Amino acid sequence: MKTPIKRGAVVLLLALAAILTSCKPSTAKALPDPDPVQVLQTQLSSERQLRQTAEHKADEEAEIRDRWKLGAMGLGALVVVGFIAGTAIGSTGRRHASGH
Repeated sequence: MKTPIKRGAVVLLLALAAILTSCKPSTAKALPDPDPVQVLQTQLSSERQLRQTAEHKADEEAEIRDRWKLGAMGLGALVVVGFIAGTAIGSTGRRHASGH
């Protein structure tokens, strides 16, 4: 049977790990504040690039949608022509079958 780990031992190990991994104040350096103009220019450049990418994708989707519309219209026209041709063939066949 296993013996349970004492709660004090776990707390001691966690405290020791925190002490060993903590940052010493003498080695920690504060980062300089970034130039606000440079930050804004970077954000503007990123937003411009994202907008161009989004516009490009929207154009591609519109082109694909237009192709599908054209294909659907062409298929609809083909169905109408087929219906008319089938009706004409059927009436001609009926006339020939009746002997007139």
